[in-house]
Amino acid sequence: MHGDPIDEVRLSSIVKGTHTRGDVAALFGSPSSTSPFTDGTWYYISARKEGFAFIADAEVERQIVTVRFDERGVVDDIRILTLENGRVVDVVDRETPSFGEDLSILQQFLGNVGRFEKDTTQQRQ
Repeated sequence: MHGDPIDEVRLSSIVKGTHTRGDVAALFGSPSSTSPFTDGTWYYISARKEGFAFIADAEVERQIVTVRFDERGVVDDIRILTLENGRVVDVVDRETPSFGEDLSILQQFLGNVGRFEKDTTQQRQ
């Protein structure tokens, strides 16, 4: 189990339009994450995975509680999302080539040959 699931009793004790950020933090603790775009949404995330021997772990249960606050810091909305609400996202495994990073030591050494010049600012006397 990762994270602390929030049970219905604790969840029902938060009243929209009444409780503040401090009240939510006192009851649920620090959020797992906050909205990267605004200061107004907290996320409490928990998940349970199961696996057997050599079989990879699979997520069998997930709970995401989102608590949205208004501009005064008062609870505006509470939602519960589960594993059924999630969507599978295909990750693209293509990479943008970055030239110069895959050179061997020999290629790097030979690439520098001829780049160094004698300092011409000093004249022999």
